[in-house]
Amino acid sequence: MPLHRTNGRSYPTGNQTARPVTHGVSVSHQKLTKSQRAVAAANVLDGISGYQPTQVDMSKAFGVSIPMIAEARRLSPAARERIAKGKATLATFKVMPTTRFEPAVENLFTALHEAAVR
Repeated sequence: MPLHRTNGRSYPTGNQTARPVTHGVSVSHQKLTKSQRAVAAANVLDGISGYQPTQVDMSKAFGVSIPMIAEARRLSPAARERIAKGKATLATFKVMPTTRFEPAVENLFTALHEAAVR
């Protein structure tokens, strides 16, 4: 069974060797020369190594905000498909905040709660 080395440890990966994955945050923290960063990017583009982008990377690449990505991630696959086909927008599936009770009902709840606390 092939083994993959990471951080000095080896672990089995089944029938194929796992390719190394670079995480978006780690790239900026590594002390690499421009040539080394260029080779790392080429390895990702050629499929030699994987790349797992951060939410910030994704928001910059796609030109959307992080909260918008978070909202899209909460959607069902069917909703995502409708948006991808241009038949809906995120606003279509936005959950509206719950409405408050009428002031009289709100006051009644407050009075009942205060009476129960005493």
